[in-house]
Amino acid sequence: MIYPFQSYKVSPAYKKSFLEELPQVSSALPEFFRATTVASQSVQQRDIFGNPRGIRQDAGVDDSLKLLLLACFNDGLLSEQAKPAQVLDLVRQLSLLWYSFGNKIDSCIFLGYYFYEMQSTALHLVDELKKQIGFLASVSGQAHRHLQDGVDTLMLSYSPHWYRAQAGIGDKKSDIFIADGDFTKTDLPRPGYQIHFKKSKLYDLRAPFFVSTQQVETPLVQQDKIVSSCPSCGQKCRGKLFSFIEIKCPKCSTVWQQKT
Repeated sequence: MIYPFQSYKVSPAYKKSFLEELPQVSSALPEFFRATTVASQSVQQRDIFGNPRGIRQDAGVDDSLKLLLLACFNDGLLSEQAKPAQVLDLVRQLSLLWYSFGNKIDSCIFLGYYFYEMQSTALHLVDELKKQIGFLASVSGQAHRHLQDGVDTLMLSYSPHWYRAQAGIGDKKSDIFIADGDFTKTDLPRPGYQIHFKKSKLYDLRAPFFVSTQQVETPLVQQDKIVSSCPSCGQKCRGKLFSFIEIKCPKCSTVWQQKT
């Protein structure tokens, strides 16, 4: 099975900067990846209904994640103000980056299952771990980093500009596309799309866990034309209606692609 994020890579310069600026995180990630690789084997075991049997408690996921979060505190990536969803997204970013450095994909497959399908369980775990280690963490690393709402953003693998297509939702500024059945439309407490990949199992670690309704545009279709907003300047742009189209904004010259 080929996963959408498998081609994701970063530059050697970024890797060098990451290893130098985040020494404790860089030391904790190998053990986290080792533990989650072992855990990926446990969730591949299925019951008679085809459901994962669960995560073995001796796999070491909880302990390695605790050490990783402690390293994030000490390297200045986290503070006490961070919410569980922000902490989980930071771990997602770190996992995607560590894979892009040339590490094996098995860990990412498990994390895709755990982060997206078992998101409520994962959120509860990171919340409990953050409470346990918060008083142990050093604040020395936080002085030289700008923390937005208590968490640092390492890289943006998706944009806030999404569109609704017949078969799912997609990101205008990347090739991320979430097919129907891989998300649930929610109303309360936040209207939007909860991404879980439960139908296809094609986990994409580049994707967010949730996309709000305000971020998703339903393009206007008129006969053989489609009208969609530019993700850069908001200009309404028109294109020829095909199943997959490329649109160029006449105002700012931004070019993007989307399905219809």
